[in-house]
Amino acid sequence: MDTVMTWDHTLLVCAPMEAAHMDQVMQIQAACYHAIAPESLAAMDAKRSAGAGLSRVAWWGQPADPTGPARQLADSCGTPAALAAYLIALPIRWPELPALNAIPESERGPGPGPGAGSGPDSPLGTAPQADTLYLHDLALQPQARGSGLARRLVREVLAAGQARGLRTAALIAIQGSVPFWQAQGFAGVAPDSAELARKLRSYGAEAQLMRRSLSEV
Repeated sequence: MDTVMTWDHTLLVCAPMEAAHMDQVMQIQAACYHAIAPESLAAMDAKRSAGAGLSRVAWWGQPADPTGPARQLADSCGTPAALAAYLIALPIRWPELPALNAIPESERGPGPGPGAGSGPDSPLGTAPQADTLYLHDLALQPQARGSGLARRLVREVLAAGQARGLRTAALIAIQGSVPFWQAQGFAGVAPDSAELARKLRSYGAEAQLMRRSLSEV
């Protein structure tokens, strides 16, 4: 009979994502995505910075049971303080979603380069009159899947967005994640502009644009 892992959420530590976390964030991203090419460090950090404290990281604290699942996860990640998951989120004005690999204009070199040609988007970090919380990237260490950690991160970030006065949340679901996001209150919507449809296609043929209200989180 398989052993069912139980996770002590009193040991879970969630905190705003900082620049010092980015190396581990990039490692988790590389381990999780196969439907799209991983984004560059510059693009990921630009979105973290644009979120102004909305993005989160999580790890499991020191478990009382040295043989329990929290210890197993900590050991498999390298150290007890190693990141188990992250969620990058930023405020936008709908429907101006940031393009994959978008970086601020000030960080672009000459020529098209990554992030250029992104249409009428506001530069990252300068979304005027933002009304939407954009959940750009949620990823977990493989060992943390099934722990409830993803739901916890989503709840925290949605609450933070609501506290900022944002009215809705949006995301692009990939790699079979639509059922998970539906369980978090999101519903599929059709892109209502050619630019938004182009961005959606950049995530692959099965990508689904999704939205929900932040009136109750």
